[in-house]
Amino acid sequence: MPENRLLLAAGIKRALLIRNMTPGDLARRMGLGTSTVSRWTLADSRPSPANFYRACSILDVSPDDVAAGLPELPYAERV
Repeated sequence: MPENRLLLAAGIKRALLIRNMTPGDLARRMGLGTSTVSRWTLADSRPSPANFYRACSILDVSPDDVAAGLPELPYAERV
């Protein structure tokens, strides 16, 4: 689980952008409140490890890329 909240927030925002999704879209897919995912994108909080990996799976991006703040392409397209 990444420690740096700012990098994590940037990675989640970039992954949402890549997938043309909003925090609300991801929250609905995960069964969470929109404010929860919005707080992740604002670096106000971090997802639990389980929610982090689940979000990466839904967004189809590498957890390592999201943790680094720079997912470039959906993970499946690079494998």
